[in-house]
Amino acid sequence: MERIFLDPGHGGTDPEATASGLRGKDPTLDIALAAARRLRDAGLHVRLSRGGDEPVGLSARVAAATAWPADLFLSIHINAGGGSGFESFVHTAAPAATRAVGDVIHGHVAGFLAGEGFRDRGRKTADFYVLRRTRMAAVILHRLYGKALHGGRP
Repeated sequence: MERIFLDPGHGGTDPEATASGLRGKDPTLDIALAAARRLRDAGLHVRLSRGGDEPVGLSARVAAATAWPADLFLSIHINAGGGSGFESFVHTAAPAATRAVGDVIHGHVAGFLAGEGFRDRGRKTADFYVLRRTRMAAVILHRLYGKALHGGRP
């Protein structure tokens, strides 16, 4: 996989999770920008669905990845509520190759976050729009912070 499309979740008027003055859309973008730098340094081609705090609709995200065309669509999300930890998603009907890519990515991210005290909530499947509508391997990375985005261990 040489072309990776990073999708920092939400943006613009959609802040994602908000707690203690921190908006989830901001660290999500920071994570995507840092990942893009590292992936480019490794010789991969990277594009992002957004490079700042602008709104980008789901269909526009999928269209941009498809038009490029990307080999991997990787969506990054940070949310509050619903527990804490890390989980990843592929589509319910994802082919074996996509599931394998998702497993590798999940293992790396979960291993890193375990060192930060985040529980591995597992690999999951879902029928989310970006997973359903992309035509390349697609994975959503989802970090949950319980009811707060910072301040102690989750």
